[in-house]
Amino acid sequence: DLNVVPVPTNRPMIRKDNPDDVFVSQMAKFRAVYREAKEMYDQGRPVLIGTTSVNNSELLSKIFRENKLPHQVLNARPEVVEKEAEIVAQAGRWRKITIST
Repeated sequence: DLNVVPVPTNRPMIRKDNPDDVFVSQMAKFRAVYREAKEMYDQGRPVLIGTTSVNNSELLSKIFRENKLPHQVLNARPEVVEKEAEIVAQAGRWRKITIST
């Protein structure tokens, strides 16, 4: 048995711990991601969205295209390789949305 000693934080906690969002389907989740990205885009904030697969990044991109929300997709597709450096360079700029796998 090892004794455990809790170490208090040096400063008061400032992070707001929000409850988890639970969705009934993947499409409901992607629509929520779109809404949040749109809100950030309208404020001029850059957005980076990480996905778990190339298919998910392309599905999310389709939702963004259907709603005419400008974005870039950075994934493992061969056609993206040539533009990869430019996409990375633009990520983080004003009103830039990057969907990445």
